[in-house]
Amino acid sequence: MKELSGLMAKMPVAFDTTAFLQLLLLAAAVCIGISLLGRVLLGKRSGLNHAVSTAIGILCLYILGAVLYSLQLPYSFLMTSLPFIQASKEAVTVFSLSWAAFPALCAQLLRMVILALLVNLLDSWLPEGKNIFTWYLFRLVTIVLALVLQYALFWVLDAYLPNVLTVYAPAILVVLLIVSLLLGVLKLVVGLFLATVNPILAAFYTFFFANALGKQLSKAVFTTMLLFALVWALNALGCTVIAITSAALVAFIPGIIVLLVLWYVTRRVL
Repeated sequence: MKELSGLMAKMPVAFDTTAFLQLLLLAAAVCIGISLLGRVLLGKRSGLNHAVSTAIGILCLYILGAVLYSLQLPYSFLMTSLPFIQASKEAVTVFSLSWAAFPALCAQLLRMVILALLVNLLDSWLPEGKNIFTWYLFRLVTIVLALVLQYALFWVLDAYLPNVLTVYAPAILVVLLIVSLLLGVLKLVVGLFLATVNPILAAFYTFFFANALGKQLSKAVFTTMLLFALVWALNALGCTVIAITSAALVAFIPGIIVLLVLWYVTRRVL
């Protein structure tokens, strides 16, 4: 592609470890700030904090994929399945917001919404874990399984409906956003009405309807917004090509440790 060739021409000679860690720490500070705000306004382990936690978990998957790719292990599908990036030889190309057509941007956003939604749904079904080790185990299983399901879904679409994302992604994304907003408003109105009429009906409504639909989709949309903000920041800083050679492991390994700690803090502590 012409766009990819233009970006590859800007590939840095060496991996900038300092810049990478600075950006990672900035993203961590933003996540902590949002989680603290969610804790103050919505209480401990709110839906907002879960959305932030999901975003961090997906970021862990990005860096884990980069580490495995750098070690030349046969896990390239991790990089090819993740939205907003494209792995090529010794670098990852970040999705260009300035050169991309609007349907292509919507297709990437839709992929991220679906991935985040699958993570949230699986996360609500799998147990929390009795200790920190089992917690990480179940969370990693959730993230990887969601990626596999997303990969399978889009493989089917590409095989049988090859143009569905290119043609219908904007419309599908708009529908999802509208449904998310309507479910949020509907949950508030119906919840208040049932609470005044019959608390038992209100409890059933919250458990079976609000939690299963509106809450999970709203969290997925907010997670997508956070990750899209990171993509925008990378574009604004000119970091559209990131080296994934063995030299980059110096930053990737401590980076994934920072994200793992942050993942636990935003989900279990705040």
